Amino acid sequence: MNRAWLAVPILLVAALGIAVFLGQPKQSSVQLPDSGYVDVNGDQYSAQEYMQTPEDALRSAVQGLPSDFVYPVKISDCDSYADRYARERCLVLYTQRSGDPKGCEPIQGIESKDACYFDAAVDSKKPALCENITYGKQECYMQAAIETKDATTCAKAAANIKGCENAVDAGDVAKCPLGDDQQFCGDAVLAKDKSLCRQMRSYDEACYLQIAVDTNNSSLCNRTGTSQDHCFFKVANSVNNPAICESIGETAVRDNCVAWVAFNTGNTQLCYQAGSEAQSCLDDLSG
Repeated sequence: MNRAWLAVPILLVAALGIAVFLGQPKQSSVQLPDSGYVDVNGDQYSAQEYMQTPEDALRSAVQGLPSDFVYPVKISDCDSYADRYARERCLVLYTQRSGDPKGCEPIQGIESKDACYFDAAVDSKKPALCENITYGKQECYMQAAIETKDATTCAKAAANIKGCENAVDAGDVAKCPLGDDQQFCGDAVLAKDKSLCRQMRSYDEACYLQIAVDTNNSSLCNRTGTSQDHCFFKVANSVNNPAICESIGETAVRDNCVAWVAFNTGNTQLCYQAGSEAQSCLDDLSG
């Protein structure tokens, strides 16, 4: 039986492993294996050469706090810090713990403020806080939806495309959503062509996919775009339900899905429903 499907990467969910687009420059958490290089926006730097921005340093400091750190319980607890970044770190921590967006308001700089709202929305499981973000709003909604396992929030992870379409309707470039791919919206408005909005990044399909897999909800797979077959495959094998395999469009993948459910459950009779994988399934179970 073909075991390749167990290792097939979830294409859209790869976006979850990439650093959220909250500003420039931004540091990816992915480091090339055994290379000693850090990947920053596609450019590679040695660990010695790359210097973090103050915003990156702020986030790193928040993540590396000692276990006995005393967390602020009110905004005024942060007033004792004279250093700007120490105070902003304190404000981020307050907002993360309380879910109170007022903690982010005094933070200077769009990147740091967006990072504060992003972390607060995800950590406090309050997706509504994502609306305060200037850059990276879609990514915030996706992460918050996954954290809360609330698929109804996933639609907002495609807000840029909807905003672009609204800008085209209004014929106003100024209404284009802010972000790294804002230029696509401008092109769409100038060309009066909504189809160009589809060039903008959207995270709704990745959002539905992750929640479908996390909650074993196969009904969400229909919203996962090009990852639909993989979604059905993952859920079917998670709950060992061959009926879910029947929703897979590609015959070879469908057969492999049934074969794996048969293998997982030790059901030899099910192998006969595995089409091209039937003999391989029988061989695996008899071995």
